[in-house]
Amino acid sequence: MGGGTHSPQRKAGPWESPNGKCALCGKWGGRLHSHILPKLLFRHLGGKTTPKVEGPRIRRGRPGHIKQYLLCPKCEGVFNKWEATAGTWYENLRAIDTQSGAQEITLHGLNHQHLKLFYLSVLWRFEVSDHEQTKRVNLGPKEAEIKQMLLEEDAGPDTKMPVIGALLRGTQTQRENIIALPQRARVESRYAHMMYARGLAICWITGGDGRSGATHRARLETNGTWWLPILDEKELVYCP
Repeated sequence: MGGGTHSPQRKAGPWESPNGKCALCGKWGGRLHSHILPKLLFRHLGGKTTPKVEGPRIRRGRPGHIKQYLLCPKCEGVFNKWEATAGTWYENLRAIDTQSGAQEITLHGLNHQHLKLFYLSVLWRFEVSDHEQTKRVNLGPKEAEIKQMLLEEDAGPDTKMPVIGALLRGTQTQRENIIALPQRARVESRYAHMMYARGLAICWITGGDGRSGATHRARLETNGTWWLPILDEKELVYCP
């Protein structure tokens, strides 16, 4: 008999099989190969384009298809509903001129329910995933609170787990070539998570009681209004 050596097999992670427990509803069965970072946030970059990711502490390079078997078809369908609304929202953002010198813009008539749940679902996916590129998100006990909101399809009022936004200044190409995956940050001395994609900076205040950003002017409001400051590149917040 040969005396060769064998490398130990790596233990499969919980999201590497198409059969198992849905990360959201907990039901056992078939799971879909889901995007952790929704494709609509990087599809515009194209297959051969590498985005310009600013800041020495932010991972450089195209995020690509971070996919795992995370959700059952029913839960994936719910997320797709929110993503459809977000897709329209991002397409409309492309027409906004952020080079005129204006410091802010106020938008009305937005779907607070769908957009807020979309952004919370992105953050939650990065928390529950065990993919290498999702390790800079740490929600602690907030994960259970967000998960319940997603399960109930209830965004709640704008004071509950508020989503805060800002537009990036520049041409459409300049804005959309800055991308950073969700990651921990410090915002106004509070623990938070930040993401940059398609010309929009998104902040989730995740420290304290979850209502730390409840009175922040730039939060997405329940009535569909969103006041968005316009930031220069030097004003971007990076992960410490």
